[in-house]
Amino acid sequence: MRKNKFEKLVLCYAYALFELSNEELEIVEKDIQFLLSFFTNEKEVVSFFLNPVNSAKIKSDVISLLKNYINNTLLNFILLIINNRRFFLLETIFEKFLTLVKKFKNKIDIVVTSAFSLSKSDIKLINNSISSFGEVVGFTNIVDSSILGGFIIKVDFTVIDASLKSYLGRLLDVSKEAIL
Repeated sequence: MRKNKFEKLVLCYAYALFELSNEELEIVEKDIQFLLSFFTNEKEVVSFFLNPVNSAKIKSDVISLLKNYINNTLLNFILLIINNRRFFLLETIFEKFLTLVKKFKNKIDIVVTSAFSLSKSDIKLINNSISSFGEVVGFTNIVDSSILGGFIIKVDFTVIDASLKSYLGRLLDVSKEAIL
């Protein structure tokens, strides 16, 4: 239940930031990518903001030092997050925001699971086939020999399972029903 509560909260904040930054989307997107990279590399800074001993005022003063380096809309949004004591959700909010931007720009990431590594021609064929979903900006090939053959393609929340393992599983289910 608690996780669901935060998921909804994250989505609300991400949508709010998306709506606020609509005219400055490119700038805010780049600033968020910079901040995510910074937070990944500077764990001490993240610890400072997550530490409940540090007041919201002190945290706001520190973030305000970035006013010459990040977009004003984004700065005000982060200050709101700090004042609402939601900094622990900021990274997840940023990731959800970037997902919304990708969707808005009709860009997609593809994850293909196959029994063996795909050749360049296979990758090109899959990219061309999936391009109706949007512009392919990321392609990941996961090798998993347990699927036996074929592939599983994931595009956002759409899954195309053309694996031999799945086919054999369905065949087994049908044959069990036929016997009973």
